[in-house]
Amino acid sequence: MKERDFYGTPSILVTHRLQDAFTLCTHRFDAELGRMVPLPKGQTDPNTTFLMLEEGRLIFDGSLHDLERSRNEFVREFLE
Repeated sequence: MKERDFYGTPSILVTHRLQDAFTLCTHRFDAELGRMVPLPKGQTDPNTTFLMLEEGRLIFDGSLHDLERSRNEFVREFLE
């Protein structure tokens, strides 16, 4: 995330851990502190998007807000 926030480098994180994916969206690297810090409550990084695959097919592409409101059964089951 330091590369993304400090240098503006595009990044891809592949994970099955929601905690890691959500942290990417809700935190940023603070160069002065030299560590990740949370964004203000309720804010997310608008440049962070999520992709979800099922059986090799793209079933979701969107923001955290869209992900949390998805009606796709596979996505819903994964989030629960």
